[in-house]
Amino acid sequence: MTCVSDGYGALIAATAGKPGILLAVGTGVAAMCLNPDGRCLYASGWGFPGGDLGGGAWIGLQAATALTRHLDGVSDQGEPMSQALAQALLAVTGASAPALMAWLTAGRASDYALLAPIVLIAADSGDPVARRIVDRAATELCEVAIGLATSDALPVALGGGLARPILPYLHQAAPHLRWPLSTADPLRGLLLMAQGRAPAERLAPRPGLGRPDYAD
Repeated sequence: MTCVSDGYGALIAATAGKPGILLAVGTGVAAMCLNPDGRCLYASGWGFPGGDLGGGAWIGLQAATALTRHLDGVSDQGEPMSQALAQALLAVTGASAPALMAWLTAGRASDYALLAPIVLIAADSGDPVARRIVDRAATELCEVAIGLATSDALPVALGGGLARPILPYLHQAAPHLRWPLSTADPLRGLLLMAQGRAPAERLAPRPGLGRPDYAD
């Protein structure tokens, strides 16, 4: 019996067992790279709020911070948040001060991620604050992908619930990378391994750690 992570199954499915990167963007962010030498390297996936920069919860947190500044009348860099975006966010968080305070302090990653689609829609519509948040998210995601890439020739498959809406911003942030969308089933990757068409998982340690993520 061979035990592998579901993330590795998704990576193998996305790359068809060949070297490449999978960047999964949803509530959080998980990035995996299969190197040409057969080793697998993970990045991001640390969890909210300290990690998963550029993911849905992170986008929501930036939006909530911008909202409180807007409500306090504190100037932000560039143009201010539109009233339309503020009202859309308040419809989720609660429109009164006590309701918003309670939401902010009790909110989990999944709660903050509820704000991400609102921000992405507003960014597409030209809201300056939303656009700055999404541009920053794209930059963070590109840095993760570039950090994993041993070569610009490696494709960066994009998966997760926010893959499609954030894709145009990734193209703008890193046009030299290929960003094919992936809806591959992790079970497909496991099947490729069982058929001998993909390598077994061999985890390499992250650059700042001396051992792989799941080493005994």
